[in-house]
Amino acid sequence: MSVHRRRFQFSLRALVIVTLLCGGFFGLWRAYVQPRLATIEKVHVTFWYIALEGKPVVTERDDKRFDVAFSVVYVTLFHVLVIVLVTVGLPLVVFSRLDSHGS
Repeated sequence: MSVHRRRFQFSLRALVIVTLLCGGFFGLWRAYVQPRLATIEKVHVTFWYIALEGKPVVTERDDKRFDVAFSVVYVTLFHVLVIVLVTVGLPLVVFSRLDSHGS
């Protein structure tokens, strides 16, 4: 019984560690990477407005649109990462433990 309890505790510990790592990645992305990407995109948009219109016109609406687009991208990537970890990683851990137990 204690072997099963240790395995469950190990799996639970691994799940908590993976969750914390994903949360840390999400926090770092939101704090450091996302603002820099938004700045790069705004510079790019400003360049094209100057090239096409002859003047730098970036409206509040354009800023909001790009902020929403980046939010959707990084939240989607985060969810895909979590889904892949849970659907691929967790069964691999469980089956490897069951296989080593059966041998």
